[in-house]
Amino acid sequence: STHVDREFTYSCVTIVASGDIDEVVAYFCFPTIGIAVPLRPFDVLFFDPTVPHNVSSRCDNERDIFCLSFYLKSNIIGGNDNTRELTDEEKQLLKLYKNTHGC
Repeated sequence: STHVDREFTYSCVTIVASGDIDEVVAYFCFPTIGIAVPLRPFDVLFFDPTVPHNVSSRCDNERDIFCLSFYLKSNIIGGNDNTRELTDEEKQLLKLYKNTHGC
């Protein structure tokens, strides 16, 4: 189902499947921006997890596929303590990031 994740940085997804590696086996979709990215086995897609996304059903119901997602949880970056105050250096870096990315 379509969802967003509050991850620290970009996430990535890949499809693992046997058989023809040139055949599209699923789509990674961004419904709010009208994009569906075709995925073949072993393609790797990096994406912004704060944009609503989902993975489609299999294109071929006779074929087994495995969708693997990799991400870096924000709460792990802070030592699993989201109440910890930022250091002065972290505050400067956050400000630089927000200015650079228009946040």
